[in-house]
Amino acid sequence: MAKISNLKISDYWDINQSLYNQIKNKFIKEALLFLKQKREIKKVWEPGAGPGFWTEFFISQKFDLTASDINKIALQENQQNNPNAKFILGDATEINLNDKFDLIFAKDVIEHVEDDKKLINNFEKHLKENGILFITTQNSFSLNYFLEKIYHYLKGEKKWFGWDKTHVRFYNFFTLRKFLKQGGFKIIKRFSFYHFPYRALTKFLTGKIREKRIFHLIETTKLNDKFLLNITGWNIGLIAEKQRKNKFE
Repeated sequence: MAKISNLKISDYWDINQSLYNQIKNKFIKEALLFLKQKREIKKVWEPGAGPGFWTEFFISQKFDLTASDINKIALQENQQNNPNAKFILGDATEINLNDKFDLIFAKDVIEHVEDDKKLINNFEKHLKENGILFITTQNSFSLNYFLEKIYHYLKGEKKWFGWDKTHVRFYNFFTLRKFLKQGGFKIIKRFSFYHFPYRALTKFLTGKIREKRIFHLIETTKLNDKFLLNITGWNIGLIAEKQRKNKFE
């Protein structure tokens, strides 16, 4: 079962306005549009859709979108703002949509889910043959993880899983690739964001996060999908193609 994020809806919109998220979201949008050009992608499922930042994007690009979430209030706001999408209230690990999709967009979802095998099973079940899973999550193979983990460990927070208290685990590229392979997926692209932990450092040193574009040179020069840099950022993304029946069952 997935956990409901402790974010207020207003905080959700504010977070997406940060420089870090603006740059990350721009890259993700470009990657999605590239996929749209290269493959026939019409039907999309967006689990964990929340109040609708990405729902709005998918609708603007004329995708046939089904948005789901376990947060009723967030989903109601999303539905008000994006009436052209389909909306389902339900847990992504258990929901049955009675449909097959070309793309499942699971941005920062898997780290909230207690039974991640069940989640990947359900994704595999809802994808068409050779369908695409677009997945992102925070990365334990990163400088930010190393820095913040030590800080929180010294504070006595031995079960620290990132800034959101509803996170239940960390992944890295190696564990997530192995996990998706077991679930019947083949990785076709990888990328990552936020390589230098300036947000943590400025907050620790000054009490306030201070963002500068200079700290995002790796992303702005489009090196974040190149070898090593594509697996060492605080947030990692994988694009995976459904290849066969999964091995979890």
